[in-house]
Amino acid sequence: IAPGGVVRCWGINAHGELARAPFGIDGGGEFYFDAALADVALPRPARAVASAVDTACALDVDGHVWCWGSDLHGALGNFATPADPCNCEITPVQVDLPASVTVESISSAVMGAATCVVTEGEGLVYCWGESPTGEAGTIGDVYVPESPIRINGGAELHAIAVAAGVGGSCAIDLAGEVWCWGQNANGRLGVGTTDMAPHPTATRVVF
Repeated sequence: IAPGGVVRCWGINAHGELARAPFGIDGGGEFYFDAALADVALPRPARAVASAVDTACALDVDGHVWCWGSDLHGALGNFATPADPCNCEITPVQVDLPASVTVESISSAVMGAATCVVTEGEGLVYCWGESPTGEAGTIGDVYVPESPIRINGGAELHAIAVAAGVGGSCAIDLAGEVWCWGQNANGRLGVGTTDMAPHPTATRVVF
């Protein structure tokens, strides 16, 4: 983020994650890339950004979230269908969060396609994108619907920060407690047990 809340991107542009054309594969069979920094056309200044594998998102100063790039895994968090055949969008689209929600912080899985946010006030957690093991708060299908899902952690979960991951995501609450959800392989949920089942409901880590 540059001064004034301007978001600038550079690097590989395989799925429009730089928010500009050209993107995809060039005539030589290589992904387009651009080493030059260029502004992303956001409607408002940004105060945070989060980047996943093929998607990037920005949190603006009014607490709204905008995403661009690949929507293949529902990663844009919006019901709009990108016009490009690759399910790519170079124009940022607003994430379909409840109208009453103002977002405080954002996190994307660096090696995945899930994004989570924490809201101002209540500290509610919403996630969207790829969720094969419950990391975006749902199970059953590899990809969640293209609309954010509120993470169910019970009345006790009021988060101040969240970290989206591949296979599991975690949040920290006002009391300093850590809550995690997703797959419990290798004990990654921190509950003292290990299993391969998906756990879409946030559980308090046992220290």
